[in-house]
Amino acid sequence: MKVKVMVQTDILSSYSKPFESIFLELGEQKMAVSTLIRSMVEKKVEQATDWRRLEWEKVRKILEKRCTPEEDLESQKENGVIQVSESPKIDVEEETHRMFNGFKQGDYIIFSDGKQLKNLEETLILTPQSKIIFLKLFPLMGG
Repeated sequence: MKVKVMVQTDILSSYSKPFESIFLELGEQKMAVSTLIRSMVEKKVEQATDWRRLEWEKVRKILEKRCTPEEDLESQKENGVIQVSESPKIDVEEETHRMFNGFKQGDYIIFSDGKQLKNLEETLILTPQSKIIFLKLFPLMGG
């Protein structure tokens, strides 16, 4: 049975807002914390990829309106007159391992229905009413 849960996160990126709610559609109700983290990373990478694509489309439209027609843009791009750097692909595995390490080191904590999750192997049971919170911790200065 698939379960759709709400996840709130303050782990920011250039394409998300603080405590933005995202919904994860998960294949199972019972899972390890590591599986939850992987699912969240996959969703955030998907969002980042979509955001980058939309931003490039905005830039392309501005260039088309102000500079030159579409055919000329492509020709100039091919001939090196203008350079469009493609965003590097985000490596889901690398980002997942970064999140695993951050969780182990206490850089952020995860709550599931108000209960703090302690380790990657811990099993949690999710329902459609479940609420997950990823909270990044910041050290205080001078403390």
